[in-house]
Amino acid sequence: MITPANPAAAAKRKVVILYAEQTVTLDGTITIKPLRYVVPEDEIGIEEACKMTGLSRRTLQNKCETGQIPSARKPGGTTNSKWRMSRMDIVKLMEQQEPGK
Repeated sequence: MITPANPAAAAKRKVVILYAEQTVTLDGTITIKPLRYVVPEDEIGIEEACKMTGLSRRTLQNKCETGQIPSARKPGGTTNSKWRMSRMDIVKLMEQQEPGK
């Protein structure tokens, strides 16, 4: 069971669990504890995307500029505008980076 900090707000949104811890007790009860989850429709900046992926700012900027992150945009429309992107696109990018995929 997910217990977010603000249950009322979370009830209105779907979440994607990235990492979870599963425990099984002797009586067969399974408990899944989310360690990290995201809200799919959230838009994030490049700093948060760097933290999520472990990639450098410049690498992510290159991926934005070359269209590797489909939702990437600069809302201000100028060269000084900051990149914004879909959190789910970053989750997909992380899945592609995982070894063995």
